[in-house]
Amino acid sequence: MEIDLTRISPGDFTKITKKGARPFGKLYTPGMNIKTSKPLHVDLTPPCAYNCPTGIPTPIFLNLIKDEKIIEAQTLMDEYTPFRMSVCGTVCPAPCMDGCSRNMLDGPVEIQRVAREYYPDFAPKMLGKKREELISIIGAGPAGLSAAWQLSRRGYRVRIYDSGNNPGGKVRRAIPRDRLSDEALDRDIARIFSLPIELQKNQTIDRDTLQKLHDESDAVLVTTGAQLTKRIPYPGGERILSGLQFLMDINDGKPMDLSGREVVIIGAGNVGMDMACESWRMGAKKVTALDIQKPLAFGKELEMATSLGTQILWPKKVEKVTAKTIYLTDKTTIKADVIFFSIGEAPDTSFLPESVFLDERGYMVTGEKSFRSSDPKVYGAGDIIAPGLISDAIGMGRLAAMQIHASLNNEEFLYPKKNPVSKNRIRTVYFGGEAGDIERCISCGTCILCDKCIENCPQEAITRNGEVFTIDESKCLLCYTCTAVCPRGAIQTDYADLPA
Repeated sequence: MEIDLTRISPGDFTKITKKGARPFGKLYTPGMNIKTSKPLHVDLTPPCAYNCPTGIPTPIFLNLIKDEKIIEAQTLMDEYTPFRMSVCGTVCPAPCMDGCSRNMLDGPVEIQRVAREYYPDFAPKMLGKKREELISIIGAGPAGLSAAWQLSRRGYRVRIYDSGNNPGGKVRRAIPRDRLSDEALDRDIARIFSLPIELQKNQTIDRDTLQKLHDESDAVLVTTGAQLTKRIPYPGGERILSGLQFLMDINDGKPMDLSGREVVIIGAGNVGMDMACESWRMGAKKVTALDIQKPLAFGKELEMATSLGTQILWPKKVEKVTAKTIYLTDKTTIKADVIFFSIGEAPDTSFLPESVFLDERGYMVTGEKSFRSSDPKVYGAGDIIAPGLISDAIGMGRLAAMQIHASLNNEEFLYPKKNPVSKNRIRTVYFGGEAGDIERCISCGTCILCDKCIENCPQEAITRNGEVFTIDESKCLLCYTCTAVCPRGAIQTDYADLPA
């Protein structure tokens, strides 16, 4: 039986949403819903913030800019990272943009560009009065500097010890300069050290030194990262070089001459892609990256390496190495004048006291959702407790600082809980054609008081006073029209797992 749809007007469908006007019988039957929870307005974690290791609430940041509250937006960003130009705006692989809901429509909001464009031109805001407690931080890399930033702004005396002559850690020493300029990094570093943070350069910390710092400090935060290249003991593998050292030597002004040589990199992650790009720049004739699994490289690093001609082979497992050849377990061979390992690094924990427990892999042990070690005065953050991205280290440094702050104030440390909004709750039909990234942000999971729920409630059960929504239970039929029409998924019907 064919139905003549030409006889149905748009007005008929409008009537379906109105009480007492249901021309198609039981097409609209709220009583059939099996859910019994009253709808509730709750802001959830947008996919950009959920993917961001530092937890930056990008929609709030962008909405403040949209409301011309520029200083407030920049101050909000300061709560999450001091590396907004060098990392957030430049070298971070941008998992926030990978998660952006606009990918379902017309491409992600260019969050990195916005971070650079709205860089603050004012001094950091102090959040607390000067305090007497001393926090000693071992390591001036991204985790240590992130923690120092948060603690100093809250009034603590902060003293950083670093083995190098210039702060920044791997951000400065291991990232190619064509991806991160000294100017961009120095801008962030200068703003960090505009705070009263003391930096002790060229300081090698051993167990005796650490014990002294332990005695004189109110808390010690270890953020020395991972510097020891992981190696696999292949026969003949002693000729395989450290990829990390190769990158650091270049940035230290001691580049390796690879003119006319064939380079093989064991490991095809993003660091391996950086090594590939630098190998080409150092004159390599051919560059090949091997991996035993699907390569983890993605984003700009992968694009740059492959555009230069890097060949990526997987799954490939090395059997042995000779003077000029790599023998693989699949019986194939690859010519190699120079071979680098790029399978990650392990931390050097030889300076840690026995009171700080390590796991079987050599990483510092901390409690679940905690940065405190088995020694209650010693904390860890960054690659010394778990390998990750630079932005992971920044995020961990921030949270470790918050835990130290809570402990010294006899307060409970609350590890932030993320409640991601589901992509299928985002109504992309409402969006499209907006001009500029600030306007393009959907504000996923975050109510912006658009009142779509109020306007479309069949029972007129929803009212709003300012930012407070009220749902009249005597009128609400649990039809969940409000959740269906919410553009951003900011109204929930299943909220048992939401924060109290």
